[in-house]
Amino acid sequence: MKFGTLLSATAGIALLVVAPAAATSFTAAQVQQASAGLQAMRELNLIVLGNLTSGAEVEGKAFVGGSMSGNSENFGIGSSAHSSQGFAANGRATLTVGGNLASGVHVNDGINGGTGTQISSGLASMADIGGNVTGEIGLNVSPATIRVGGSFNGQNFNPGANRTATYGTTASNLQAQDLPYVVHDASLANPQTGLAATISAQTGALTGDLIQLSAILSSLSANAAFDTSNHNNIFVSYDPGAVATGYAVIDVNASDLMGYSGTLNFNQLSSGGHPLTTIVNVIGSGNYVFALNVNNPALDQNVIWNFGSANSLTTQTEFYGSVLAPTVTLHNANAINGSVVAQTFFQGGEVHLGTFAGGSHFLVTQSGGGTGAAPEPASWALMLLGFGATGSIIRDRNRKERLAAA
Repeated sequence: MKFGTLLSATAGIALLVVAPAAATSFTAAQVQQASAGLQAMRELNLIVLGNLTSGAEVEGKAFVGGSMSGNSENFGIGSSAHSSQGFAANGRATLTVGGNLASGVHVNDGINGGTGTQISSGLASMADIGGNVTGEIGLNVSPATIRVGGSFNGQNFNPGANRTATYGTTASNLQAQDLPYVVHDASLANPQTGLAATISAQTGALTGDLIQLSAILSSLSANAAFDTSNHNNIFVSYDPGAVATGYAVIDVNASDLMGYSGTLNFNQLSSGGHPLTTIVNVIGSGNYVFALNVNNPALDQNVIWNFGSANSLTTQTEFYGSVLAPTVTLHNANAINGSVVAQTFFQGGEVHLGTFAGGSHFLVTQSGGGTGAAPEPASWALMLLGFGATGSIIRDRNRKERLAAA
């Protein structure tokens, strides 16, 4: 774990104590990138930078940089009436797919639905598909439209005066009464300026922003840890300075965390009456299966699980908190509650709101540059004295790499 262990000479109790870390500096441009990535996680319930194989619904908005295949599913069904969902209103389409759409989908009017990208017709773009639509797509909202960069399969689309489609190349499976509401627009297929090119540029920007966000989160100094002395009752041990810092950071070896199958009693602290924003940096490359039961459904909006170096991740139980895994292949067998970022996603369970709504105190900027490092808690030494411990712990800048290799 990312904690030193001290044995109290008086009580004989093993204590988990935060060790200070050297700051890692980032440029102002890098911090701005990370901030943009964090904002995307506030606006989108699901971000897949590559391909999505869909097998369940997504309550909020979804962005897929690659292609989408799989079963017939619903997008944008979450109700914006529930303030606890953490969703940040935005002008993004409810569903964006950069490549081809081969699955059947239904786009709904939940979570800011109907206020997506405005196009010349004045209708809201509920879905933007850069490639070809070979599956079926339906709009369960009116007025709205979809835009397709390539060919469009109009089967079961049921267009009308307030529910339209525009396509870039060809259209099929349309009835005579559909033709006035399904319009050819060759500009959508332009290789340089069309819809696929636009979404590709957005995907590139999101990729850079989210990878930078993950890097900054990985650099933060730990001020909390998982106490795994009882594998069936894992909980969080916090440094007393965590609340004053404005966020908590936990560093954990992936092979340790994934090896447990008990209950993680995530005893989240509060700051100013709100749950403390918490970053869990899961360290180590490999193919991991998460089977812990997380005993705190309130984590979804205020916790980011940062998988900065894993190869693949499978969540077997219901997962609480946002998943930031921009270079990882993700599989879920049960629901994930929070914003989800993955390189490739094989979706076997639903993606639920709420989207990340925690603070951004960890994105500290300074004149002439920025830092992604948390300040060393002023109360660190006092904590050691308070427990009657002696000595000190020094962690060098390469501790994370050694931990990952352990």
